[in-house]
Amino acid sequence: MRYCQQCGMQWSDGEFCPYCGTLGTEVSPQPAKKSNTPWIIVLVVSVCVLMLAFAGIFALILVNAFRSYQQKAEEVFPNTQSRIEESSAGIADYEKYGIYPSGTYAVGKDIPPGEYVLLSDTELTGGYGDFPVSLYDSNPEYEATQLYMVWAQNCHIVELQEGQYLHFSHSVLYDPKKHEITMDPFSKSGMYRVGEHIEPGTYALQGDGSGHGMQYTIYASIAGELKVRESGTVTENTSRGIVLQADEYIAMKFCCLSRDLPEDLPVSTTPIIDVTADGIYPEGIYAVGEDIPPGRYFAMSNSSTVDDHLYVIVYPDASLNDDDAVIRGWMEHFRLLELEEGQYIEIMKGNLCDLSKVELPFDPFVHGGMYLVGEHLEAGTYTIIPTDEQYGAMCSVFNHVNCTFADQTDMVYVSFGDTDTITLEEGQYVYLERCHLE
Repeated sequence: MRYCQQCGMQWSDGEFCPYCGTLGTEVSPQPAKKSNTPWIIVLVVSVCVLMLAFAGIFALILVNAFRSYQQKAEEVFPNTQSRIEESSAGIADYEKYGIYPSGTYAVGKDIPPGEYVLLSDTELTGGYGDFPVSLYDSNPEYEATQLYMVWAQNCHIVELQEGQYLHFSHSVLYDPKKHEITMDPFSKSGMYRVGEHIEPGTYALQGDGSGHGMQYTIYASIAGELKVRESGTVTENTSRGIVLQADEYIAMKFCCLSRDLPEDLPVSTTPIIDVTADGIYPEGIYAVGEDIPPGRYFAMSNSSTVDDHLYVIVYPDASLNDDDAVIRGWMEHFRLLELEEGQYIEIMKGNLCDLSKVELPFDPFVHGGMYLVGEHLEAGTYTIIPTDEQYGAMCSVFNHVNCTFADQTDMVYVSFGDTDTITLEEGQYVYLERCHLE
Protein backbone atom coordinates (compact mmCIF):
# COMPACT_ATOMS: atom_id res chain seq x y z
CA MET A 1 0.00 0.00 0.00
CA ARG A 2 1.38 3.43 -1.05
CA TYR A 3 0.34 6.92 -0.02
CA CYS A 4 0.60 10.17 -2.05
CA GLN A 5 1.78 13.05 0.06
CA GLN A 6 0.74 15.49 -2.70
CA CYS A 7 -2.96 14.67 -3.02
CA GLY A 8 -3.55 12.15 -0.26
CA MET A 9 -4.43 9.32 -2.64
CA GLN A 10 -3.86 5.71 -1.54
CA TRP A 11 -3.24 2.81 -3.97
CA SER A 12 -1.75 -0.66 -4.09
CA ASP A 13 -0.42 -1.18 -7.66
CA GLY A 14 2.61 0.82 -8.92
CA GLU A 15 5.03 3.31 -7.38
CA PHE A 16 3.49 6.52 -8.78
CA CYS A 17 0.16 8.10 -7.86
CA PRO A 18 -2.42 7.23 -10.51
CA TYR A 19 -4.05 10.62 -9.98
CA CYS A 20 -1.16 13.17 -9.90
CA GLY A 21 1.88 11.04 -10.84
CA THR A 22 3.82 11.80 -7.64
CA LEU A 23 6.06 9.06 -6.23
CA GLY A 24 4.15 7.46 -3.46
CA THR A 25 5.37 6.58 0.00
CA GLU A 26 5.01 3.01 1.13
CA VAL A 27 2.69 2.58 4.14
CA SER A 28 2.79 -0.39 6.52
CA PRO A 29 -0.63 -2.11 6.86
CA GLN A 30 -2.49 -1.33 10.23
CA PRO A 31 -4.86 -3.67 11.97
CA ALA A 32 -8.50 -2.64 11.78
CA LYS A 33 -9.68 -0.47 14.71
CA LYS A 34 -12.25 -2.23 16.80
CA SER A 35 -15.41 -0.45 18.16
CA ASN A 36 -15.91 0.03 21.98
CA THR A 37 -19.72 0.24 21.67
CA PRO A 38 -20.50 -3.35 22.81
CA TRP A 39 -18.44 -2.92 25.96
CA ILE A 40 -20.19 0.36 26.79
CA ILE A 41 -23.57 -1.32 26.39
CA VAL A 42 -22.51 -4.20 28.60
CA LEU A 43 -21.23 -1.76 31.24
CA VAL A 44 -24.43 0.32 31.20
CA VAL A 45 -26.61 -2.78 31.41
CA SER A 46 -24.54 -4.13 34.29
CA VAL A 47 -24.81 -0.86 36.22
CA CYS A 48 -28.58 -0.76 35.65
CA VAL A 49 -28.96 -4.34 36.83
CA LEU A 50 -26.97 -3.58 39.97
CA MET A 51 -29.04 -0.43 40.64
CA LEU A 52 -32.28 -2.35 40.20
CA ALA A 53 -30.99 -5.06 42.50
CA PHE A 54 -30.07 -2.54 45.19
CA ALA A 55 -33.42 -0.75 44.73
CA GLY A 56 -35.27 -4.04 45.08
CA ILE A 57 -33.36 -4.93 48.22
CA PHE A 58 -34.02 -1.44 49.70
CA ALA A 59 -37.72 -1.64 48.79
CA LEU A 60 -37.94 -5.09 50.36
CA ILE A 61 -36.41 -3.72 53.55
CA LEU A 62 -38.94 -0.84 53.59
CA VAL A 63 -41.88 -3.16 52.93
CA ASN A 64 -40.81 -5.52 55.69
CA ALA A 65 -40.34 -2.59 58.07
CA PHE A 66 -43.79 -1.19 57.17
CA ARG A 67 -45.42 -4.61 57.57
CA SER A 68 -43.76 -5.01 60.94
CA TYR A 69 -45.01 -1.55 62.00
CA GLN A 70 -48.50 -2.26 60.62
CA GLN A 71 -48.61 -5.62 62.37
CA LYS A 72 -47.75 -3.97 65.67
CA ALA A 73 -50.35 -1.25 65.08
CA GLU A 74 -53.04 -3.76 64.17
CA GLU A 75 -52.48 -5.61 67.41
CA VAL A 76 -54.11 -2.54 69.01
CA PHE A 77 -56.06 -1.04 66.12
CA PRO A 78 -56.71 -3.28 63.08
CA ASN A 79 -57.37 -1.77 59.65
CA THR A 80 -56.29 1.74 60.63
CA GLN A 81 -55.41 2.95 57.14
CA SER A 82 -58.86 3.08 55.59
CA ARG A 83 -62.40 1.97 56.21
CA ILE A 84 -63.59 -0.82 53.90
CA GLU A 85 -67.01 0.42 52.85
CA GLU A 86 -68.46 -2.70 51.21
CA SER A 87 -66.28 -5.53 52.47
CA SER A 88 -68.10 -7.76 54.93
CA ALA A 89 -64.71 -9.19 55.89
CA GLY A 90 -63.48 -5.72 56.82
CA ILE A 91 -66.56 -4.98 58.89
CA ALA A 92 -66.20 -8.38 60.52
CA ASP A 93 -62.69 -7.41 61.56
CA TYR A 94 -64.04 -4.28 63.24
CA GLU A 95 -66.65 -6.30 65.10
CA LYS A 96 -64.12 -9.00 65.97
CA TYR A 97 -61.73 -6.57 67.59
CA GLY A 98 -64.36 -4.08 68.75
CA ILE A 99 -62.37 -1.12 67.41
CA TYR A 100 -63.61 1.25 64.70
CA PRO A 101 -61.57 4.02 63.00
CA SER A 102 -62.94 7.46 62.12
CA GLY A 103 -65.73 7.32 59.56
CA THR A 104 -69.48 6.93 59.05
CA TYR A 105 -71.22 3.75 60.21
CA ALA A 106 -74.73 2.37 59.69
CA VAL A 107 -75.97 0.92 62.97
CA GLY A 108 -77.17 -2.63 62.46
CA LYS A 109 -75.09 -3.05 59.30
CA ASP A 110 -71.58 -1.73 59.90
CA ILE A 111 -71.76 -1.77 63.68
CA PRO A 112 -74.09 -3.53 66.15
CA PRO A 113 -76.45 -1.43 68.30
CA GLY A 114 -75.29 -0.72 71.83
CA GLU A 115 -73.18 1.59 73.96
CA TYR A 116 -69.66 2.53 72.81
CA VAL A 117 -66.80 4.75 73.96
CA LEU A 118 -64.97 7.22 71.71
CA LEU A 119 -61.39 8.12 72.61
CA SER A 120 -59.66 11.10 71.03
CA ASP A 121 -56.59 10.44 68.87
CA THR A 122 -55.50 14.11 69.03
CA GLU A 123 -55.10 14.46 72.77
CA LEU A 124 -51.30 14.18 72.68
CA THR A 125 -50.76 16.46 69.67
CA GLY A 126 -50.82 19.77 71.52
CA GLY A 127 -54.58 20.32 71.58
CA TYR A 128 -57.24 19.45 74.11
CA GLY A 129 -58.37 16.23 72.49
CA ASP A 130 -61.49 17.75 70.89
CA PHE A 131 -63.29 15.76 68.19
CA PRO A 132 -66.71 15.99 66.45
CA VAL A 133 -69.47 13.39 66.86
CA SER A 134 -72.74 13.38 64.88
CA LEU A 135 -75.71 11.02 65.08
CA TYR A 136 -78.42 10.78 62.39
CA ASP A 137 -81.73 8.96 62.30
CA SER A 138 -80.91 7.60 58.81
CA ASN A 139 -78.34 7.85 56.01
CA PRO A 140 -76.97 11.44 56.04
CA GLU A 141 -76.32 11.25 52.29
CA TYR A 142 -80.09 11.44 51.80
CA GLU A 143 -82.82 13.20 53.76
CA ALA A 144 -81.89 12.55 57.36
CA THR A 145 -82.48 14.27 60.68
CA GLN A 146 -79.38 15.07 62.68
CA LEU A 147 -80.20 13.93 66.19
CA TYR A 148 -77.21 15.79 67.59
CA MET A 149 -73.72 17.07 66.86
CA VAL A 150 -71.27 17.72 69.67
CA TRP A 151 -67.59 18.56 70.05
CA ALA A 152 -66.40 16.05 72.60
CA GLN A 153 -63.19 16.27 74.59
CA ASN A 154 -60.90 13.31 75.36
CA CYS A 155 -63.66 10.70 75.66
CA HIS A 156 -67.33 10.44 74.75
CA ILE A 157 -70.06 7.83 75.16
CA VAL A 158 -72.63 7.04 72.46
CA GLU A 159 -75.70 4.82 72.62
CA LEU A 160 -76.56 3.53 69.15
CA GLN A 161 -79.90 2.20 67.94
CA GLU A 162 -80.82 0.17 64.86
CA GLY A 163 -81.04 2.26 61.67
CA GLN A 164 -79.09 5.24 62.97
CA TYR A 165 -75.89 6.54 61.37
CA LEU A 166 -72.88 7.59 63.41
CA HIS A 167 -70.14 9.88 62.08
CA PHE A 168 -66.98 10.83 63.95
CA SER A 169 -63.41 11.87 63.21
CA HIS A 170 -60.10 12.40 65.05
CA SER A 171 -61.08 9.59 67.39
CA VAL A 172 -61.42 5.82 67.74
CA LEU A 173 -64.61 3.97 68.71
CA TYR A 174 -64.27 1.10 71.19
CA ASP A 175 -66.72 -1.59 72.21
CA PRO A 176 -66.43 -1.59 76.04
CA LYS A 177 -67.63 -5.20 76.14
CA LYS A 178 -64.37 -6.21 74.41
CA HIS A 179 -62.00 -3.66 75.91
CA GLU A 180 -61.33 -2.58 79.46
CA ILE A 181 -61.05 1.20 79.09
CA THR A 182 -59.71 3.30 81.95
CA MET A 183 -61.87 6.41 82.36
CA ASP A 184 -61.20 8.69 85.33
CA PRO A 185 -63.49 11.72 85.81
CA PHE A 186 -61.25 12.96 88.64
CA SER A 187 -58.22 13.50 86.41
CA LYS A 188 -59.48 14.21 82.90
CA SER A 189 -62.31 15.98 81.10
CA GLY A 190 -64.71 13.96 78.96
CA MET A 191 -68.02 12.11 79.28
CA TYR A 192 -68.71 9.64 82.08
CA ARG A 193 -71.63 7.51 83.20
CA VAL A 194 -72.89 7.91 86.76
CA GLY A 195 -73.01 4.55 88.49
CA GLU A 196 -70.25 3.11 86.29
CA HIS A 197 -67.38 5.60 86.21
CA ILE A 198 -68.52 7.66 89.20
CA GLU A 199 -70.91 7.16 92.10
CA PRO A 200 -74.05 9.32 92.46
CA GLY A 201 -73.60 12.31 94.74
CA THR A 202 -72.41 15.91 94.95
CA TYR A 203 -69.07 16.92 93.44
CA ALA A 204 -67.10 20.09 92.73
CA LEU A 205 -65.76 21.12 89.34
CA GLN A 206 -61.99 21.56 89.16
CA GLY A 207 -60.31 23.48 86.32
CA ASP A 208 -57.47 21.98 84.29
CA GLY A 209 -55.29 25.11 84.46
CA SER A 210 -55.84 26.00 80.80
CA GLY A 211 -57.53 29.32 81.62
CA HIS A 212 -60.71 28.31 79.78
CA GLY A 213 -64.08 28.39 81.48
CA MET A 214 -65.18 25.09 82.98
CA GLN A 215 -68.02 23.68 80.88
CA TYR A 216 -70.29 20.81 81.83
CA THR A 217 -73.53 19.17 80.73
CA ILE A 218 -75.55 16.54 82.58
CA TYR A 219 -77.58 14.25 80.32
CA ALA A 220 -80.51 12.20 81.53
CA SER A 221 -80.40 10.17 78.31
CA ILE A 222 -78.10 9.89 75.27
CA ALA A 223 -80.23 7.48 73.22
CA GLY A 224 -81.33 9.40 70.12
CA GLU A 225 -81.78 13.06 70.97
CA LEU A 226 -79.70 14.19 73.93
CA LYS A 227 -81.83 14.91 77.00
CA VAL A 228 -80.08 17.71 78.90
CA ARG A 229 -80.94 17.95 82.58
CA GLU A 230 -78.43 20.65 83.50
CA SER A 231 -75.56 22.55 81.87
CA GLY A 232 -73.34 25.47 82.65
CA THR A 233 -70.06 27.34 82.24
CA VAL A 234 -68.04 28.43 85.25
CA THR A 235 -64.93 30.61 85.30
CA GLU A 236 -61.87 28.67 86.33
CA ASN A 237 -61.10 30.76 89.41
CA THR A 238 -64.53 30.05 90.93
CA SER A 239 -66.09 26.85 92.25
CA ARG A 240 -69.31 25.06 91.46
CA GLY A 241 -71.06 22.06 92.94
CA ILE A 242 -73.14 19.63 90.89
CA VAL A 243 -75.46 16.82 91.90
CA LEU A 244 -75.27 13.60 89.88
CA GLN A 245 -77.91 10.86 89.84
CA ALA A 246 -77.62 7.20 88.87
CA ASP A 247 -77.62 6.42 85.12
CA GLU A 248 -77.01 10.05 84.16
CA TYR A 249 -74.07 11.12 82.02
CA ILE A 250 -71.81 14.09 82.66
CA ALA A 251 -69.71 15.67 79.90
CA MET A 252 -66.96 18.10 80.93
CA LYS A 253 -64.58 20.39 79.06
CA PHE A 254 -61.46 22.00 80.56
CA CYS A 255 -62.28 20.54 83.96
CA CYS A 256 -62.72 17.37 85.95
CA LEU A 257 -64.48 16.41 89.17
CA SER A 258 -63.26 16.74 92.73
CA ARG A 259 -64.48 15.10 95.93
CA ASP A 260 -63.19 18.08 97.92
CA LEU A 261 -66.28 20.16 98.73
CA PRO A 262 -65.62 23.61 100.27
CA GLU A 263 -68.12 24.79 102.89
CA ASP A 264 -69.23 27.71 100.72
CA LEU A 265 -69.51 25.61 97.53
CA PRO A 266 -72.47 26.96 95.49
CA VAL A 267 -74.79 24.19 94.29
CA SER A 268 -77.69 24.70 91.89
CA THR A 269 -81.08 24.94 93.57
CA THR A 270 -82.91 24.14 90.33
CA PRO A 271 -85.24 21.18 90.95
CA ILE A 272 -84.18 17.91 89.34
CA ILE A 273 -86.82 16.41 87.06
CA ASP A 274 -86.85 13.39 84.78
CA VAL A 275 -86.36 15.07 81.42
CA THR A 276 -86.94 11.73 79.65
CA ALA A 277 -90.55 11.60 80.88
CA ASP A 278 -93.53 11.94 78.58
CA GLY A 279 -94.52 15.55 77.93
CA ILE A 280 -91.00 17.01 78.19
CA TYR A 281 -89.38 18.37 75.02
CA PRO A 282 -85.69 19.31 74.70
CA GLU A 283 -84.51 22.67 73.37
CA GLY A 284 -85.47 23.32 69.77
CA ILE A 285 -88.31 24.74 67.64
CA TYR A 286 -91.79 23.19 67.79
CA ALA A 287 -94.94 23.75 65.73
CA VAL A 288 -97.98 23.88 68.01
CA GLY A 289 -100.61 21.49 66.72
CA GLU A 290 -98.06 19.41 64.81
CA ASP A 291 -95.02 18.74 66.99
CA ILE A 292 -96.73 19.44 70.31
CA PRO A 293 -100.41 19.84 71.27
CA PRO A 294 -101.88 23.23 72.20
CA GLY A 295 -102.24 23.88 75.91
CA ARG A 296 -100.51 25.05 79.07
CA TYR A 297 -96.75 24.59 79.40
CA PHE A 298 -93.79 25.77 81.39
CA ALA A 299 -90.36 26.34 79.87
CA MET A 300 -87.69 25.32 82.37
CA SER A 301 -84.00 26.22 82.39
CA ASN A 302 -81.41 23.47 82.17
CA SER A 303 -78.60 25.93 82.86
CA SER A 304 -77.31 26.07 86.42
CA THR A 305 -75.28 29.22 85.85
CA VAL A 306 -76.01 32.81 84.80
CA ASP A 307 -78.95 32.83 87.23
CA ASP A 308 -80.44 29.69 85.68
CA HIS A 309 -81.77 31.60 82.68
CA LEU A 310 -83.36 30.20 79.53
CA TYR A 311 -84.40 31.89 76.29
CA VAL A 312 -87.96 31.61 74.95
CA ILE A 313 -89.52 32.89 71.72
CA VAL A 314 -93.18 32.31 70.78
CA TYR A 315 -93.97 33.12 67.14
CA PRO A 316 -97.53 33.68 65.86
CA ASP A 317 -96.90 31.67 62.66
CA ALA A 318 -94.36 29.75 60.59
CA SER A 319 -92.60 32.92 59.37
CA LEU A 320 -90.54 32.86 62.59
CA ASN A 321 -90.15 36.63 62.48
CA ASP A 322 -88.60 37.90 65.72
CA ASP A 323 -90.31 41.29 65.33
CA ASP A 324 -93.74 39.60 65.46
CA ALA A 325 -92.92 37.41 68.46
CA VAL A 326 -95.66 37.03 71.07
CA ILE A 327 -93.05 36.37 73.77
CA ARG A 328 -89.30 36.81 73.50
CA GLY A 329 -86.50 37.07 76.02
CA TRP A 330 -84.30 35.60 78.73
CA MET A 331 -86.18 34.27 81.75
CA GLU A 332 -85.07 33.02 85.15
CA HIS A 333 -85.68 29.40 86.18
CA PHE A 334 -88.95 28.92 84.27
CA ARG A 335 -91.84 30.65 82.54
CA LEU A 336 -95.51 29.67 82.27
CA LEU A 337 -96.92 29.64 78.73
CA GLU A 338 -100.22 29.08 76.97
CA LEU A 339 -99.65 27.88 73.40
CA GLU A 340 -102.25 28.00 70.62
CA GLU A 341 -102.67 26.08 67.38
CA GLY A 342 -100.45 27.44 64.59
CA GLN A 343 -97.91 29.10 66.86
CA TYR A 344 -94.24 28.14 66.97
CA ILE A 345 -92.08 28.07 70.07
CA GLU A 346 -88.29 28.07 70.30
CA ILE A 347 -86.48 27.04 73.48
CA MET A 348 -82.79 27.63 74.18
CA LYS A 349 -80.94 26.40 77.29
CA GLY A 350 -84.06 24.73 78.59
CA ASN A 351 -86.82 22.15 78.22
CA LEU A 352 -90.50 22.62 77.41
CA CYS A 353 -92.85 20.80 79.79
CA ASP A 354 -96.54 19.99 79.28
CA LEU A 355 -98.38 21.00 82.47
CA SER A 356 -101.05 18.36 81.84
CA LYS A 357 -98.35 15.66 82.20
CA VAL A 358 -95.60 17.25 84.30
CA GLU A 359 -96.10 18.82 87.70
CA LEU A 360 -94.42 22.18 88.24
CA PRO A 361 -91.43 21.42 90.52
CA PHE A 362 -90.71 25.00 91.58
CA ASP A 363 -91.57 26.74 94.84
CA PRO A 364 -92.20 30.53 94.93
CA PHE A 365 -90.73 30.60 98.44
CA VAL A 366 -87.44 29.14 97.17
CA HIS A 367 -87.10 29.82 93.46
CA GLY A 368 -87.64 32.66 91.06
CA GLY A 369 -89.85 32.18 88.02
CA MET A 370 -93.50 32.69 87.06
CA TYR A 371 -96.38 31.48 89.24
CA LEU A 372 -100.18 31.49 89.00
CA VAL A 373 -101.85 32.90 92.12
CA GLY A 374 -104.52 30.52 93.34
CA GLU A 375 -102.72 27.47 91.90
CA HIS A 376 -99.07 27.70 92.93
CA LEU A 377 -99.58 30.02 95.90
CA GLU A 378 -102.56 31.52 97.69
CA ALA A 379 -103.74 35.09 97.27
CA GLY A 380 -102.41 37.41 99.95
CA THR A 381 -99.61 39.76 100.96
CA TYR A 382 -95.98 38.60 100.72
CA THR A 383 -92.48 39.94 101.25
CA ILE A 384 -90.07 40.04 98.30
CA ILE A 385 -86.67 38.63 99.32
CA PRO A 386 -83.78 39.60 96.97
CA THR A 387 -81.24 36.87 96.13
CA ASP A 388 -78.74 39.09 94.30
CA GLU A 389 -77.03 41.79 96.34
CA GLN A 390 -75.50 43.45 93.29
CA TYR A 391 -78.57 43.86 91.07
CA GLY A 392 -81.40 43.49 93.57
CA ALA A 393 -84.83 41.96 93.06
CA MET A 394 -87.35 42.43 90.27
CA CYS A 395 -90.96 41.40 90.80
CA SER A 396 -93.73 41.85 88.21
CA VAL A 397 -97.43 41.00 88.28
CA PHE A 398 -99.48 40.30 85.13
CA ASN A 399 -103.14 39.65 84.42
CA HIS A 400 -102.37 37.29 81.52
CA VAL A 401 -99.97 34.36 81.23
CA ASN A 402 -98.52 35.49 77.89
CA CYS A 403 -98.04 39.10 78.93
CA THR A 404 -94.64 40.68 78.30
CA PHE A 405 -92.81 43.62 79.84
CA ALA A 406 -93.33 45.57 76.61
CA ASP A 407 -97.12 45.19 76.94
CA GLN A 408 -98.06 47.49 79.82
CA THR A 409 -101.83 46.89 79.52
CA ASP A 410 -101.76 43.58 81.42
CA MET A 411 -98.93 44.54 83.81
CA VAL A 412 -100.32 45.65 87.16
CA TYR A 413 -97.19 45.88 89.29
CA VAL A 414 -93.41 45.97 89.03
CA SER A 415 -90.83 46.41 91.78
CA PHE A 416 -87.05 46.82 91.57
CA GLY A 417 -84.36 46.81 94.21
CA ASP A 418 -84.52 45.87 97.87
CA THR A 419 -86.98 44.03 100.06
CA ASP A 420 -90.60 45.04 99.47
CA THR A 421 -94.13 43.78 100.12
CA ILE A 422 -96.68 42.77 97.50
CA THR A 423 -100.38 41.87 97.55
CA LEU A 424 -101.47 39.21 95.06
CA GLU A 425 -104.98 38.38 93.86
CA GLU A 426 -106.26 35.07 92.55
CA GLY A 427 -105.80 34.65 88.81
CA GLN A 428 -102.79 36.95 88.62
CA TYR A 429 -99.35 35.82 87.46
CA VAL A 430 -96.30 36.86 89.47
CA TYR A 431 -92.85 36.80 87.88
CA LEU A 432 -89.90 36.71 90.29
CA GLU A 433 -86.37 37.46 89.09
CA ARG A 434 -83.38 37.46 91.48
CA CYS A 435 -85.80 36.97 94.35
CA HIS A 436 -88.38 34.73 96.01
CA LEU A 437 -91.35 35.32 98.30
CA GLU A 438 -91.73 34.98 102.03
